[in-house]
Amino acid sequence: MFKAVPDEAGVVSLKIERVTGAASSKNGPTTYSKSFVQHKAQPVRYSTDYPAVDFFRSLGRIRQADMNNFWYVSDDGKFSVCRDAIFSDENVWRDEYWKTFVASTLYKTPEWTHEEEYRLVVHSLFDMSTKEQRKLKYRFEDLTGIIFGIRTATEAKLKIMKIIERKCIREGRRDFKFFEVRYTPDKLFKVHELSLLKIEAS
Repeated sequence: MFKAVPDEAGVVSLKIERVTGAASSKNGPTTYSKSFVQHKAQPVRYSTDYPAVDFFRSLGRIRQADMNNFWYVSDDGKFSVCRDAIFSDENVWRDEYWKTFVASTLYKTPEWTHEEEYRLVVHSLFDMSTKEQRKLKYRFEDLTGIIFGIRTATEAKLKIMKIIERKCIREGRRDFKFFEVRYTPDKLFKVHELSLLKIEAS
């Protein structure tokens, strides 16, 4: 459970630490810098109509030289109409590219409508091919609670609670809450607060 706040445009968002800069020397390795950036919480669309994606008009991460010399040229040297769709007005193409990219990440089939899910969509011009670069951090102050799933083992719950207890004591927090999902006699899954568990900051 997270404490989301409105961004400058009034859209609910959450600050996530991610790579925001890179530096390298001629003979040295590339080093990356990270900072917290607000990410909008966007509602998932529950529909069977998935947005159409044209592969040859969606080569957004490929160098222009490679597109012109391989992807968009025939054996007799003629350029594809897909090239014209991009380079005739690159700004319009770029806007549509990102619009389609984000939209394609926000679809689920209608049977999941009950979830009322929101997602933070993260994309970057920096290399995110390694697991380390894809690790994103949130601020502990924004984490307000944890809901344990019905199959979460007791040992796992206790381990997580101990970690949260140490963090709360270190930051002087008393407002953290734990919940768990239970299967009720009327055959429903319900969320129950573990109200007897208290974090005591000393």
